[in-house]
Amino acid sequence: MDMMQYFSQAKMSGNNTLWILLLVWTVIWDGIALWKSAQRKEVFWFCLMMITNTVGILEIFYIFIFSGSKIDFKKLKEKILNKFSKKNNIVIEPIEENQDNK
Repeated sequence: MDMMQYFSQAKMSGNNTLWILLLVWTVIWDGIALWKSAQRKEVFWFCLMMITNTVGILEIFYIFIFSGSKIDFKKLKEKILNKFSKKNNIVIEPIEENQDNK
């Protein structure tokens, strides 16, 4: 039985969450890797990643090993948190014990 037959016959009754998470995982890594390969004009890598589906494994290898780029996760986290807090104007104020609920 090949992969296409297996997935076409798979019953997704209770595993919808798993399939959705797998899809999101794959789309994120595909998008990042394809974007990087397109910016660097690397046609071979772009075509290889477009044709194959490796659930993000090939894309992760490309991003961290073959593209030569380094990701600073601390800076990335700070950017995301700063953008989120500025966008939603989150203000956290302490609650006083004697404050009346109106």
